[in-house]
Amino acid sequence: MYVSGYGELNPEDITPADLGEARREALPKTEISLIRDRSVTTAADGLSFPNTMVITPNGRTLIVAETFGFRISAYDRDPKSGALTNRRVWAQLGMPVDGICLDAEGCIWAAIPYTFPFNPLRNPLATLWAYARAGHPVGACIRLAEGGAILDKIFLPSHWAIACMLGGPMGNTLFILGAVEFDEEKVKKLGDENSVILATKVNIPAATDAANPRYWGGVC
Repeated sequence: MYVSGYGELNPEDITPADLGEARREALPKTEISLIRDRSVTTAADGLSFPNTMVITPNGRTLIVAETFGFRISAYDRDPKSGALTNRRVWAQLGMPVDGICLDAEGCIWAAIPYTFPFNPLRNPLATLWAYARAGHPVGACIRLAEGGAILDKIFLPSHWAIACMLGGPMGNTLFILGAVEFDEEKVKKLGDENSVILATKVNIPAATDAANPRYWGGVC
């Protein structure tokens, strides 16, 4: 199992007991850790807020969102040992990125928490209008090809975008988690109104692996 420095998991085939004494909150915040046989080793380091991770269906590439690096990075992965090598930029975004998932064409859906006037997603006036309407910055989910080309964009009407995952009977429903506030007291005050899960149909379904029915959208 891989754990990013901020607690995001890509579990593979493990049971809770395999975690052993590992505590996610104690892991370094710039690393991806590999937990195997109840021991923790560093699989990769030097990342800038490593966040959500996905693994390609063949098990040979791990892709990770670097939230404060404003990029998505990729590593070659040894399916047997779990070792990660050959770090490279999968997509340079110029804006923070949070949750990601993988579709059947090898493209990434990425949650962009918030958009400010000067961003590559839409013109400044449209961004300012969305800000004024919601009273705070709003987020988006974007579909990316390797190299950073933006293939599709879905803007949230009034929430930050936190995470996304492909699902539904055909695997072509994109579920997007959104939130208004992150401050604990403000979240308590808003209650259920703070968060929302949106769903929209997309053309390309989730990545799957016929040999591993537990694999879905980049998660093993």
